Amino acid sequence: MLVSLYDEIIDSILHIIDRLDLSVEKEKSDDENNDGTATTDPVFGMQPVKPMDFQIFYNLVDFCQDLLPDQSPELFQKWIFRFLYDIIATSTKYPLVSGIYRFATFVMNICLKLDYFKSNRSEAITRDGIEMMEIDINENEQVTAVCSLVRRFAHEVLSRQKQYRDDLLVSCLQFIISLPSECIDYDFADYVPAIQ
Repeated sequence: MLVSLYDEIIDSILHIIDRLDLSVEKEKSDDENNDGTATTDPVFGMQPVKPMDFQIFYNLVDFCQDLLPDQSPELFQKWIFRFLYDIIATSTKYPLVSGIYRFATFVMNICLKLDYFKSNRSEAITRDGIEMMEIDINENEQVTAVCSLVRRFAHEVLSRQKQYRDDLLVSCLQFIISLPSECIDYDFADYVPAIQ
């Protein structure tokens, strides 16, 4: 029962995210703010096309951050790839929404809590002294796929975040800091400037 409820919650969250319009547009002003100053901040002067969708999205982010990492995180394991894939696809569509990077950060935190990326996952697992089934090869393939997905996304975030400011920059940096060592390319040249 708990598993079915949890699965339905996650599926509903992903469905809601997919249906929201998180696009932004330049504020329409009557030259009152046009003082000739230029900015490199891509969010400056932008406003949501549908403010209510943004409100729903950020409430959903807060709900997930408060609930999912602490309530049966092991149930989230089978959702990691799909959740990250959908969040990354949303990030490609709406790169200026900080909540997307907050979603990715809390997924990384759950992965760390579950030791999801530990390389020796083919050994038998024991729980309370009872030996469980060996982890299937498909799960190892999924871990590899998630790691590859996270690496590519991390490189995208590193290149994007150079022009971000405020909450958007903080959200991106929190994601980069939350990356497990297994998902970091050992060419640290990209990571060091982002954290400085």
